[in-house]
Amino acid sequence: MITIATPSGTVRAVSAEADATGAVRYHFTGAATGTVHVTATSSPARWDQFDAVRATLGSASAREWPAEPLVRIRGRAYWGTTVRVLAHSADVPWGWLAGDLKDTADRPAPPQASQTLTAILRACASHYAARSDFPTLQHTARHHDTPQLLTWLDAMITHSERAQARWLQEAETYRVQATRTLAAWWTLARWFTAHPHPVLALLLASGRESLAHRAEYLPKWAEISTRAAEDEGRRLALFRSEREGLARPAAAPDGEDRPYFVVGQWRAAATSTSGTSRRHPPVRANGPRCASSTPWTPTTRSATSRSSTPPARKPQPSRPAGRRARPASASTAISPARRPIPPLTGVACRQAAPVSGPEHKERRPVATFTHTTPQRCAQLGRALTAAGLYWSDNGHQDDPQFLTYTVTDPHGRTWQVSPATNFQTSPSSPGQIWQASCTALTTRTPVLSARLIAEHIKDVPA
Repeated sequence: MITIATPSGTVRAVSAEADATGAVRYHFTGAATGTVHVTATSSPARWDQFDAVRATLGSASAREWPAEPLVRIRGRAYWGTTVRVLAHSADVPWGWLAGDLKDTADRPAPPQASQTLTAILRACASHYAARSDFPTLQHTARHHDTPQLLTWLDAMITHSERAQARWLQEAETYRVQATRTLAAWWTLARWFTAHPHPVLALLLASGRESLAHRAEYLPKWAEISTRAAEDEGRRLALFRSEREGLARPAAAPDGEDRPYFVVGQWRAAATSTSGTSRRHPPVRANGPRCASSTPWTPTTRSATSRSSTPPARKPQPSRPAGRRARPASASTAISPARRPIPPLTGVACRQAAPVSGPEHKERRPVATFTHTTPQRCAQLGRALTAAGLYWSDNGHQDDPQFLTYTVTDPHGRTWQVSPATNFQTSPSSPGQIWQASCTALTTRTPVLSARLIAEHIKDVPA
């Protein structure tokens, strides 16, 4: 039993047995009642590293809808989640990632209830991380969550590849337009020098969307698009590396026999003549492989192995009695070229998540556009037509994330109308899903309904 002192009073928690997903549920009595769901989860910074613990109010994971029994304080039920990042100390602010704590009516929890719920979630997460079978729970949770994480990463990689290609195409288009605009301006300047004329002077004058104006801002837009493509490329590289990490066989917890790979065949963990089982060398947290009391001899590779594979490390001679082994350090660590070939499903060295400060936030699944239905698209078309605006679309109603409407306002300016993501829309206003932007005015509207978007484009002054 766990006793937790909270601003609302003493709370007592009893942990149940771990389920098939590696999660443990804590049942509360006292000043607060209900259940907290705790499980090992991927790091918010690296989805392929399961070095975090997620505590959720209720009996279900945070990736599902809140499920009863929720935690109740004075009869009021609350839902929310907290993540413990094990790569950092619990005493620093970025060692915890706390989500919003709200009641079932979606209202923020009062200050006292919020402090009580935070104390409960942190106590359960700390107790879960201190369990003796925590490595096994980590392995089970990784095995359970990997398919869903791979699905999300596949969608995010596809979206990033398309976004990067779009930014690169825009940058090249802006560069070409800037070059042509500048060449046209100099051509007119030479004509004006040779044959002065008021029309040429008007074309050379500086004004909105004039040749001089476009020659000034188009290179800047090309630079902005290039930087956006570079940022998208860095995100794409991160997503791909995370997917590769998740696609590798999961690390086995200590003390569990796992099959390992020999060139040309799979072989189960064998038993030596002395009766002790052959296992992988132990792992020091966030460091290289360290020595074991039982020397580990790599399995002899067959003659068909590639010559480029580094040779196995020779067994070290035993040290004389009375001398202590020097601890491993950065200077005495085994070089990559001399390390033994690790089994494909063996124990992997853990790496700390690359989190540098409290500005780190947890990533969420990729945005969706399922709210952009054909009925909503038809409604926007009717609204633009009723407002007397000329418009066209690119025909991507079946793939709303690339859907764009091109609208011309009464002053001849071009507007781009596209659907907002599910993170920008509100369930209380399901019709407000459209957002418009105008490059000539360098402005972007908030998320509005079809009628309000049409009225805004029509009524914007010159």
